Amino acid sequence: MNKIAKIKLLLSRNWNLPLKERLTKHLVSVGKAKKFISGITYTDRGILFNFDTRNYIEYKLFAEGYYEKEVTLLMQNYVEPGDTVMDIGANIGVHSLNLSKMVGTSGKVYAFEPIPFLREKLEENRILNRFTNISIQPIALSDANYAIKTAFGQNANNGTFFIENDATGETEIKCVKGDDWVNEQQLDSLKLIKIDVEGFEYKVLSGLKNTIRKFKPVLFFEYDTNYITRAESTPADFNRIFFEEFHYKLYVIDKCTLTPFTDFNQFSGMVEILGLPA
Repeated sequence: MNKIAKIKLLLSRNWNLPLKERLTKHLVSVGKAKKFISGITYTDRGILFNFDTRNYIEYKLFAEGYYEKEVTLLMQNYVEPGDTVMDIGANIGVHSLNLSKMVGTSGKVYAFEPIPFLREKLEENRILNRFTNISIQPIALSDANYAIKTAFGQNANNGTFFIENDATGETEIKCVKGDDWVNEQQLDSLKLIKIDVEGFEYKVLSGLKNTIRKFKPVLFFEYDTNYITRAESTPADFNRIFFEEFHYKLYVIDKCTLTPFTDFNQFSGMVEILGLPA
């Protein structure tokens, strides 16, 4: 990295005033093959990552020192050393690695990532940090047990991949009902579940109904009105499962606030949500 690039990075990382993201995009390229930067970076929490700025998540980690900062900050309020947690849709390990540090060597992180090249990078990052409490699961959790064929391309934002059945695809994805997987593992506790599966959140939640009722874990999940139709789910489905079956209190995670809500119909676009047992 040359001197000018280092100066840009220092400015981007340390800028704590408004318009940070706009400034960062101006100073550090993202998704540009000719101007990309790769290597090893460390986040504001001291987690090491192999990064390549052609990918959006890795660009954010490099240029700003964090990704989904508010979610990470809130998670540390709900887990402690020795806890067991699940990261469903672990991607390259942003939350898995932070959770690993939070639960300590006596705790356990189960990281679910069915996409092979993302899982490989997750494993690289786990090894880079010498974390031994992360168990990487090469499966997708769903509401039933089945396998599909699909295809993935490595684009500039691998956080937007979703599993779609494609008979011409070369990648086979094993889907497992969440409750079945939990029973096989014989878990005796579960403190937190994070779900980010690009629209398939309802299928994951449906497959974990018995687990959520039994352990009442803290839930972090993404809800995107543009994506939920991929899995043929609706706002009414989310209202029913959370307020009639789970009886959870839900909050929208904002920059500095938690806003309670009781109806998924109010949303347009994407929100990050915190769910707490009532």
